[in-house]
Amino acid sequence: MNSTRIIHKDNSVLRDYSVSLANYLSGTQVIAYVAAEDALYIGSDLPFNHRWVEVSVVSATTSTLSVSLWNGSAWEAAVDVVDETSVAGVALARSGFVSWVPDRLKTWSFEDTTERVSDLSTLKIYDKYWAKLSYSADLTGTTALK
Repeated sequence: MNSTRIIHKDNSVLRDYSVSLANYLSGTQVIAYVAAEDALYIGSDLPFNHRWVEVSVVSATTSTLSVSLWNGSAWEAAVDVVDETSVAGVALARSGFVSWVPDRLKTWSFEDTTERVSDLSTLKIYDKYWAKLSYSADLTGTTALK
């Protein structure tokens, strides 16, 4: 049973891609990403520090990945973010791992409901650790988060 949830915030619309992106053999989803208004949220039953990103159509846009973790009341920036999908400053230029480390001086909290998570409060998803992935530039591509 897959317990990972993947939510795309497209401006103010939340799209749940958990089923389409969780298929390890063929999961793909076209995601048009606008940096000023979008984000990807990954929820899991246990804390996690990486995700495999399978890129079907590579990006050509210079962009940087940021990762934040939900601390129970706000998003805290992760540290030591490594984006193996990046080539010469272009995120999603190839498939690879995205990994990070929670800041030792901050808390990554298990949240009992998304109703308490900013940006996800209109959903009812229970008992997850949440990570927020953001890119610094607009992107379009076909990706599978694994």
